[in-house]
Amino acid sequence: MSDTKTIVKVKPTTSELAATVRKDIKIDAKTGVGTIKENWYVENLGLAVPEAIKTKYPGIENDMVPIIEGLQDHNTVLAAAVGLAFGEESEHVMKKHKELERTTLDLPTTGKDGFDFVYDRTKKVTDPTADGGTKITHGALSVGYRTYGTKNRGELAKVKTLLKESAASVFSS
Repeated sequence: MSDTKTIVKVKPTTSELAATVRKDIKIDAKTGVGTIKENWYVENLGLAVPEAIKTKYPGIENDMVPIIEGLQDHNTVLAAAVGLAFGEESEHVMKKHKELERTTLDLPTTGKDGFDFVYDRTKKVTDPTADGGTKITHGALSVGYRTYGTKNRGELAKVKTLLKESAASVFSS
């Protein structure tokens, strides 16, 4: 086994933002549960706005809360509307094609993010009226949202590697 250490470098904006947020993170040494200052996300939305966007839209970092709230409202309505349309179309197709048990839909948003819709003809679910029992339900719609940036790639992959290397020296002694 090699004892060579990789040198991982994260972007300056990542390390700068990490230094800012670290001041507001507290971890209970008995439970291991971390907490962060209330409203930290909302109060700091403008910190990670890319320079290209700040240049194109001066002052945008001060308007991030209504922009994000508007986007979240849009995505909530969009997920429901697309889910309804996809479910209805799935029922139409599945009625004619009895062998089809599941339909899926990938709805890309921006970049590599997007919604995933799954419609099952039948699905076994927990029955709240039966003690630990299950029941079969018809027409089960599942909706998920995938964010490329939270996968183990890019800047986040670098951060994970950096933390593994740091932990090896911190915890192995």
